[in-house]
Amino acid sequence: MSASGSSSSQPNQVMCNCGMPSRTCISKTKEHPNKKFRVCPNSLKPGKKCNFFEWVEDGEKMKMNLEDDLIAMKEELEILKKNVNLLKKKSSHRIKISCNLL
Repeated sequence: MSASGSSSSQPNQVMCNCGMPSRTCISKTKEHPNKKFRVCPNSLKPGKKCNFFEWVEDGEKMKMNLEDDLIAMKEELEILKKNVNLLKKKSSHRIKISCNLL
């Protein structure tokens, strides 16, 4: 199901299928509220998809690494910024076309 291993910087870090240290997230779904799971840090990057996913067992001891969480949030923010810029360009282009047609 998943590839796991050790990282030299964090001995208990679980590695994803593409060799990156996995990210730990918390589910917001009705089926699994507040349940922890691991995913590849590349899973949100355009063009880079890794299907790594595993639930964190309830009894498993796990430290949430604040630095890793902040890095993940920064990556997500960058993706959102790019998406906003793309949407702005598309809407600007549509406005220009509409003005030209009038």
